[in-house]
Amino acid sequence: MRSMQFLLMCLLFSVMATTTSAADLNDGGMSGGGGGGTSPGRAITQAEVAQILSQARLEVYMALALKEQTVENFPWPELFSGDDNIYQLIYQTQIYGNKSDCHDSFGNSRDGSIHSPVPNTICISLKNLSEKLTVDNARAQILALVAHEYSHLKGFDEEKATALQNMLTPLFANSSSEQAWNVLDYMTRQSMNLGDGVADYNNRPKYDLGWDFLCFNSEKIENALVIIEQRFTDRPFSISTKALYKKQNSYLIKQRAITTQVCAKSKFHPQKLYFENWVQKWFGNTDVLSDRDLAQEVLASSDFDVSRNILIEGNVKIGKINTFVDFDREFKDMQKYIYDDLRFHLNRLWDLTIPIVQQ
Repeated sequence: MRSMQFLLMCLLFSVMATTTSAADLNDGGMSGGGGGGTSPGRAITQAEVAQILSQARLEVYMALALKEQTVENFPWPELFSGDDNIYQLIYQTQIYGNKSDCHDSFGNSRDGSIHSPVPNTICISLKNLSEKLTVDNARAQILALVAHEYSHLKGFDEEKATALQNMLTPLFANSSSEQAWNVLDYMTRQSMNLGDGVADYNNRPKYDLGWDFLCFNSEKIENALVIIEQRFTDRPFSISTKALYKKQNSYLIKQRAITTQVCAKSKFHPQKLYFENWVQKWFGNTDVLSDRDLAQEVLASSDFDVSRNILIEGNVKIGKINTFVDFDREFKDMQKYIYDDLRFHLNRLWDLTIPIVQQ
């Protein structure tokens, strides 16, 4: 009798241990092979899983960008380094929505895997996820799984990939796909304002250029750059990598210097004397002011938000503007940033919203 009681107790503890292990495995997102939805609600369909995946690359990218910028001492900085950084891997690697199982390198069935039957994709099983998730928990779990798989492409082992998955799951659970879309759409419209400012200058006959027009146009561009910078770290998503954010800081300061100089030459600007004072402080008798000196001067300005703690990164140089030729030189550098960096980056983010691969 005692031996029978002992066996029953062993069996009970075995069941308890198995249950605890499964719960731990699935805390923070779907795992490579298991776990199901526990929230009340109807099961999600394969078509609905595919719909979530259609914007998954964009949302994972924007969530990682926010974490890179806002998490002090981010635990895995290697994610963002090298030519094979996580952003580049997301750009290069599409998602294959498999209507059957995905498999790992040993042939075991998985919810997601980097070993995809379709080249240059990660595999996500529409079948498995539709059987395990409900509409209430699907989005956060699916997006966290996608991040998990992309981190494997970067070389993360299962432990690190799961830790990243756990970090991102609450962000996805407390956000929506519409938020990510709206941030990108808004930033794109602001970049179009920048493009309008560039076009206004480029399309105006050179003989019709004047300091009043350049002042008005420069302020228009500066205002758009300010709005873009303010929205670069919109929670819960960010469109900007840390490197692009630093470059944006530098070029905003450069544009402030351009605006200040041309508006100091305007006949009618209400702050003309204020701008003239700053030009004299910045340049004195020198032709070119170093970027870091300019940053310190701008940071000291009463109309500049010092809480942003902006420092110059890279080789952004600001020349003194005495003539329209000088302005053209400085403005061409700004155009290069607007089109080659900012607009190019936004266009690539839109590319992340293309439909997933299905067969």
